[in-house]
Amino acid sequence: YAYLPSESPRAMVMLVHGGSWIGGDKSMMRPYRDVLVQQGYLYVSINYRLLLSGATYVEMLNDLGLAIQFIRLNASFFNLDTTQMALFGVSAGAHLSLLYAYSRTSPIPIDYVVALVPPVDFSDPAFLTMGNQELQLFQINSLTGTNVADAEELETSGYPQPWLDASPITYAATAVPSLFAYAGQDELIPSSNLPRLLAELDTFEKPYESIYFPNSGHSLSGDPELIPLLNQKILTGLSLSLD
Repeated sequence: YAYLPSESPRAMVMLVHGGSWIGGDKSMMRPYRDVLVQQGYLYVSINYRLLLSGATYVEMLNDLGLAIQFIRLNASFFNLDTTQMALFGVSAGAHLSLLYAYSRTSPIPIDYVVALVPPVDFSDPAFLTMGNQELQLFQINSLTGTNVADAEELETSGYPQPWLDASPITYAATAVPSLFAYAGQDELIPSSNLPRLLAELDTFEKPYESIYFPNSGHSLSGDPELIPLLNQKILTGLSLSLD
């Protein structure tokens, strides 16, 4: 999906859906597009290869890059400012957005990332102490192309390099300005995960904003009164970074 403003060239916001890297579709990002369209931003919402197709995070990041390259090559049609753009992801899409922006050279420079409830550190031991450990291992192994059998293996051998390479926290030193929303009752991402990233960003004096949803699970639905604040922070961050 794409929205094409009729005015002078505008910066692009690329929307990246969630779904645990297993499912999901670009249509899931429709609730966020109105916030962007009202402010005149060009938005593009994309799909990417998923785990069940055999893709790892590397292929998923490649798909983001291919989409950005396509948009760049067609910039005149899209009425696009090719000097800057933003990524906006939710859950797995937020993970990919952060990882791409922090670790890759983009065909269009990325100046800002909106990341809602992102997994950011697969070396956080809490990942395997919450929820279904077998499912967590399947997802991370599939995402990284590894075959870790259980938590004991991690304790004995340490975390495999692909787990670190797939974690946005690894690239905190090259982070771009970011906005995070995270949930106090998240049932999918350990509560320690995102604060670990924020501490690392502080170490490198990287700019970020965060908003905490204390009563919400992964869907951020438990604190409806905070949604207007989140939208305000999204638009303020985009304005400061892209306009």
